[in-house]
Amino acid sequence: MLNSVNFGYFTPNVYFKGLRLQRDLQQKRAAFSPNLDKDIFLSTINQKAIPFLGEKHISIKAAWKDPSVREKIEQSVLKGNFKDCPKLGKAFLRKIEVLCSSRLSDDQVYKELRDYLDKVRPQVNNIWGVDDKARFSRRAAQIKEIIGVDKVASFTDVGCGDGKVTLEIADALKLNKGKLTGLEVYVRQDETYPFDIKEFDGVKIPLPDKSQDLVTLFAVLHHAKNPEGLLKEIHRILTPNGKLVIRELDAEDQSSKLFNFVMDEMWYKVYTPYDGVPIREDGYHSSKEWSKMLKESGLQVEKTMKVEPKNPYKPFMVLSKKGNVSFASNTIKKSSLELVA
Repeated sequence: MLNSVNFGYFTPNVYFKGLRLQRDLQQKRAAFSPNLDKDIFLSTINQKAIPFLGEKHISIKAAWKDPSVREKIEQSVLKGNFKDCPKLGKAFLRKIEVLCSSRLSDDQVYKELRDYLDKVRPQVNNIWGVDDKARFSRRAAQIKEIIGVDKVASFTDVGCGDGKVTLEIADALKLNKGKLTGLEVYVRQDETYPFDIKEFDGVKIPLPDKSQDLVTLFAVLHHAKNPEGLLKEIHRILTPNGKLVIRELDAEDQSSKLFNFVMDEMWYKVYTPYDGVPIREDGYHSSKEWSKMLKESGLQVEKTMKVEPKNPYKPFMVLSKKGNVSFASNTIKKSSLELVA
């Protein structure tokens, strides 16, 4: 996908790349029929031209009035996105307070927040860009921890974005770049990928049956219109003992769902403005619900690992396998890789 929800991470140039991507995406949309546009929506991208999304019911104002959600928002700002500039973070929270107490609509609130942030964009870009390498290394270490010592000969990252995390994982696994594939619904024209990059419709994967030892999905499923269909396609391309690792957000209660939805809106309307990623009210599930969906797609869930326990998004990873293998009961453990807030 365009970007994953990550605690305290932004790329300096992603704001301007997002604007270019919006322009290019609008041009690309014009070349498709409405029916094909619906097919494209089945992935993680392209919501603006789709009339069947329905009305949005979750409001940032309602979220801000909920004490438990507000606490998570404040934590994500002060200990995540603005952790290296607390003064700016506190000012940003005060702006949210003022706007959420106004009569402005949600879209107007987000626009005011974006305009406010644009005034200090160079400063925040410098702050947000410093965590890149640490984040990449953290993802690679988490993948190595959850998959264990098994050899990986082929690897596909579904929703690979700019490919930087993908490369970090491949390097950590000592994988031949010729056996590395990235999948994206919209391949960035301003990026150079040092591996095979394929464009797909968000469901049908252009890879042969039983061809991949490892597939990863980082914060992709909660944006997908048809996550079950995508998981079944991944099951198809996995080798007999191939592994799928997903990273998702544990939305185990209503306040978590509300927080994740609002912060996704904050991400794509304020932090890194881009209207090409659908934000689905019904896309957020608990870790148990995601595991159930994996099993229903023919995958065997081996373990679930809670990562970054101080992260208010409650990220977790699930390792599942394909094959006639008997596993012990699914256990949830805490990763040793904690995010230092």
